[in-house]
Amino acid sequence: MKYEFRKFYKFFSQWVKSLPLLFLLACHQNPPNQSGNYRVRIPLDDGTGHYSEQTVEIPNVKNLAAMATDTVVVRNEGTPSVEADSNGNLTSADPSFGNTPNAHFLKVGDIYYPSDYETLAMSTLLYHFSSIKTFFDRFGANEGLAFPRMVMNDVAEFKVNDQVVPMSNNARYVPFFDVFWINPYSEDNVSLAFNGGVLAHEYTHSIFQVESKKYEKLKLDLKTTLEDEWQKYKARSSQECKTAFPSDDDKEVKLSLSEMKKANNLISGALNEAIADYYGFEYSKNPSFIMASFSNATDRDLSKEKKFLFSYNQQKSWIKNSLSKDSCGIDTHAVGAYFAAFLYLASCPHDDVKLPGEIHCPKDALGSEGTQRQTLKFISRYLKQLDENFTTEFVSLGEAVKLFFKGLGKKGSESELCRQTANLFPGELKISDFCPEEKKKK
Repeated sequence: MKYEFRKFYKFFSQWVKSLPLLFLLACHQNPPNQSGNYRVRIPLDDGTGHYSEQTVEIPNVKNLAAMATDTVVVRNEGTPSVEADSNGNLTSADPSFGNTPNAHFLKVGDIYYPSDYETLAMSTLLYHFSSIKTFFDRFGANEGLAFPRMVMNDVAEFKVNDQVVPMSNNARYVPFFDVFWINPYSEDNVSLAFNGGVLAHEYTHSIFQVESKKYEKLKLDLKTTLEDEWQKYKARSSQECKTAFPSDDDKEVKLSLSEMKKANNLISGALNEAIADYYGFEYSKNPSFIMASFSNATDRDLSKEKKFLFSYNQQKSWIKNSLSKDSCGIDTHAVGAYFAAFLYLASCPHDDVKLPGEIHCPKDALGSEGTQRQTLKFISRYLKQLDENFTTEFVSLGEAVKLFFKGLGKKGSESELCRQTANLFPGELKISDFCPEEKKKK
């Protein structure tokens, strides 16, 4: 069977139609309370945004009804809360991990079919987070993470000083609690609990977070998520904001100490989102995985050709202008989409197989495996440089690309990949400087 997910419950509504037959074939409804590997029927993306019912194996299950494996625990609902003083300093926090599930299945042969929507969503989460962990095991990228990973499904709100902040249509990794939140979904497409690319995106954030903890200046806390979310909620509830723009010229822009910190925070946030989008693609094999849930998010499609036109100084002026009180700020996802497109370009296969989309594959691209390994190395190099220059030097998007290429050695400057990358960032990367070996060939 094939499902388009045009409506939130469409998959489950079609699932339910098959239940009478399953009841006739079923041996019993609930899984035994014992460990082992379990075969479960869930919806999966075929790499194009179309979802079909497939049988998967969830390994190392400790208790299927309780949605627990050796590496992942899924809980349902819960209302996290924090208390803060008048200066915004946290005084207490309650992760409120929610209720232990009591999932329901029908068993046909050795396959377990979720018998309600909640079980279907949690089973899919359990499978994906287990699979994503295995996906990153190949690179040793799970080192430093605490297991089992905690996933909270259907988190509708959190509280700041007893004021309720509603949350919906999002999934997020919360560093302070080291937990993943899957919020209720009300759009007409693929619910986030089923979108493996989105879940791999969030998992990647936790890897980036662990690496950042190695550097004193970059340690993140709850303010990077909960308090920011609270400020955004208050802004949406008050007056409309204004869009920030960079300066028209390329004049030098000076940033104060505070502005420099915020500028580097914004670019690091954009790179965090970019790398998360890239691994979301590599896990799902769908470069437009985000559009399966949010059809209007076309700027996040990795396969679409892009050009980042702002120069080094224009980036600084853009960020500086975005810090005014009436500004809407800058969307780190949108900025990061350009770096994600670069990683997609680098991951092109070496053979005649072309990646989906508008991007022309360089003949000397790194390929999927090479780009994934290089990206993980880049995270360490970038965060180290950012930590050393956090308050003194602005590390722009183009500077980050240069740092990625430094890891490739001289070969990087001689490559077709280098030229196409420069064309992706024409405002900051000039081929004559960025790819000097290519210029000599001409």
